[in-house]
Amino acid sequence: MEIKRILYVEDTMEKYMAIYSYLKRLGYSDVEHAGNAEKAVELAEAAKLEGKPFNLFLFDMHFDFFGQDDQKAGRRLMDYFREKGYQTPVIICSSDNWRIQGTVGTVFYIPDRDWEEELKDLISTVKEM
Repeated sequence: MEIKRILYVEDTMEKYMAIYSYLKRLGYSDVEHAGNAEKAVELAEAAKLEGKPFNLFLFDMHFDFFGQDDQKAGRRLMDYFREKGYQTPVIICSSDNWRIQGTVGTVFYIPDRDWEEELKDLISTVKEM
């Protein structure tokens, strides 16, 4: 699968910028940012209507989910998109090492940890799908 567009849902700007910068170094320049579930749904629906859907979702786990602070928002957002018929691969980027069925995997993000290789490997897995 070719990855052309990425939607990254993250409410911590420092973490977003670190991962976004790394994605750019890997050659992915079309990365949209959403800080909460409502914005993510808005961006995904607009992209779908334009005929340019996202090929990959990157979700944090803890962010605002339709007006409520939610520690499992990434899981809930993935379920929401699945219910709407999206088959977009999901990678979780979290400071907790989650194991969630239905995702490609989790990037265990801690700034001083070598999370970059994990992200690169998971993206390679998506490209092989």
